Order: sequence, then structure tokens, then C-alpha cells
Amino acid sequence: MTNTKRSQGRLFISDEKMPEFLQSHSQEITKGDKKIRSFKVTNSFVYGEANKDGKDRFLVFHNLKNKPYQVSHRSNLIPVEKY
Repeated sequence: MTNTKRSQGRLFISDEKMPEFLQSHSQEITKGDKKIRSFKVTNSFVYGEANKDGKDRFLVFHNLKNKPYQVSHRSNLIPVEKY
């Protein structure tokens, strides 16, 4: 594996896209006694932010045909790392 940059952040996934995310866009990794999901950010993801300065950016994986307010996201967040 090449030297890859890893970071942590928030990821919101719509209920309808959760099975696709788990099967096709991520893999489970065990780190110590914790299990996390690792994934590569592609054009299937969009981002949001708390304000116009880019504070508190986050990723969203949902049906891109929906408007953001039309999407319900899971309230139980999955700890993730992206690579």
C-alpha cells in the first residue's frame, strides 16, 4: 500500500443508500478493539458545511437527485476514516 493520507470527519448516509455504501463503497477495518469503516471519497459523495467560511465540513452519501432537505439520514453515525 502506498503512503495515503487519512483523516476523520462526519459522514451522513441516507437510509436508502446505506446498503450500497456498506457493500460497495467501504470496508470494515479493525483497529485495536474498535471496528471502523474505511472508504474512498468519489463523485458519489457531496459535502456540506456549517457556514460560508467552510467551518465544520461534512460528507453526505445520498441519492443525488434528491434535494438535501428531502433526505433522511441515519441518526446513529458510523465512525469512519477516509483514504
